[in-house]
Amino acid sequence: MVTKLMDCTLRDGSYAVDFQFTSKFTASLSKVLDELGFDYIEVGHGIGIGASDKVRRAAATDIQYARATNSSVKKSKWGMFAIPNIATPDLVEKLFDEEMDFVRVGIDALDLHNGLSFLEKVIKPGRQIFVNFMKSYALTPEELGERVRLANSIGVDGIYFVDSAGGILPTELQMYSQVFLENRGDAKLGFHGHDNLGLAVSNSLFLAGQGFEIIDCTMQGLGRSSGNATTEKIVALFAKLKFNENYSVVDVLKAGEEHVRPKIPIPGHSGLDTFAGFTLFHTSYMDNLIEISREYLVDPYVLMQEHCKTNLVSASVLELSNLARKLQNDGKNFDGSLPLDRYVGKDQ
Repeated sequence: MVTKLMDCTLRDGSYAVDFQFTSKFTASLSKVLDELGFDYIEVGHGIGIGASDKVRRAAATDIQYARATNSSVKKSKWGMFAIPNIATPDLVEKLFDEEMDFVRVGIDALDLHNGLSFLEKVIKPGRQIFVNFMKSYALTPEELGERVRLANSIGVDGIYFVDSAGGILPTELQMYSQVFLENRGDAKLGFHGHDNLGLAVSNSLFLAGQGFEIIDCTMQGLGRSSGNATTEKIVALFAKLKFNENYSVVDVLKAGEEHVRPKIPIPGHSGLDTFAGFTLFHTSYMDNLIEISREYLVDPYVLMQEHCKTNLVSASVLELSNLARKLQNDGKNFDGSLPLDRYVGKDQ
């Protein structure tokens, strides 16, 4: 079995540049990725369809990204990401009218009803529909297995395990992968891993070895928080392990060096990003955490750890404020410096 790759540089990678990839750059890089032979290319706003109007303005509209990609891609399948309540079925319909090949619907771990309702409205013959179970780790393997079985029953083409916080350990991954494999039906299985604890590549390799058919990656590992599984490393390792020898390793490495590396804005890794992987804190709420830490003068590391003892899915200002107030009353004050990193894409 050849494991296919979905390069998400032009979607998830856009977090790293405040969603400012232009339609011109999208056309240019999607052409390169197509020529390199990637099976799937995901483009558009990092948070997905409709996010430019509802969350944070991107450099181009969804339609502009779609047309730029469609004019450049000849062999690969290209698509976009959609989160219910940000995207609408009508917006997805317009993008399929632009010859989009697939859409991936991101369902929050604890918001199954809205996700299934959205899926039922966009599933139509001839379309590829994938479902991404965001923050998969917030569910037990048994609960996740039920959702995998349900997603397969309504006719999706692919089902994704998503390590949104980049903190899933190999032993945990083995348990989760088993329920995916047992409940998949005819659906393809995919993995989207973040790299907060440096495990995105190794976890991707493990799941490819288990039979997951699609692995996500980004050039230079660009993406939200500590980024994603690095395309260049995945391609090199897949070639060595014979998971997929269809790529020219050298050509992929040169493409990442030439086209994407100059876009990387901030060197190094934030300690809070790594700790997010340790505690399973989703970094779309990091701005909330830093602001509340600043307001109440509490240690952001302590605030994150205490919050994640009870909630791995969300981190509202109210929740964090109440907890920060309690930490303040307990004498957990903080006079250190806070990171300068910017976090965009709240409530994703």
